[in-house]
Amino acid sequence: MQVGIQMRSSAAAVALLVLACGPAKSARPAAESAPAPAAVGQRLDIRSIAVRRTPCFGSCPTFSYEFSRGGMAHYEGGRFATDTGKRVAPFDSAAFARMANQVVAAGFFESPAEFPLRITDLPGWEIRVTVSDSVHRVDWTGGSEGVPERVKRLATSLADSGAALAWKREP
Repeated sequence: MQVGIQMRSSAAAVALLVLACGPAKSARPAAESAPAPAAVGQRLDIRSIAVRRTPCFGSCPTFSYEFSRGGMAHYEGGRFATDTGKRVAPFDSAAFARMANQVVAAGFFESPAEFPLRITDLPGWEIRVTVSDSVHRVDWTGGSEGVPERVKRLATSLADSGAALAWKREP
């Protein structure tokens, strides 16, 4: 009797192990797969994208760029920036669409608004995206923990896009 119970228990354990090691099933059916970032970016009503570099306790440049779906970009250079003051530049709508898709692909909308601060004297970043009538903002300092690399790269890419424009003094 004792041997029979042990054998049934062993057989049940082996059956569970075989079932557990079977092929993994997808969490969602193929028909419901996640849309490509470009498709998501086109569905969102992104109206503006802004990036701002914040000050440090040293000579870090401060600046901000704001890109509008309407075809204009705005720059404001602050403390220690190469160009100080306000500037404007035309901004291509196709370039804006690519930038909006980049925001979506970076997982920006899934990021928390702030990250834990560790070092207060390092410069930081703020990215602000206006969708319809709401604003999603993510900011951090250089010493913050947990900022995804893709969000950091997004901030740098947005700033590089702004730096490449032909700026004129704001009238």
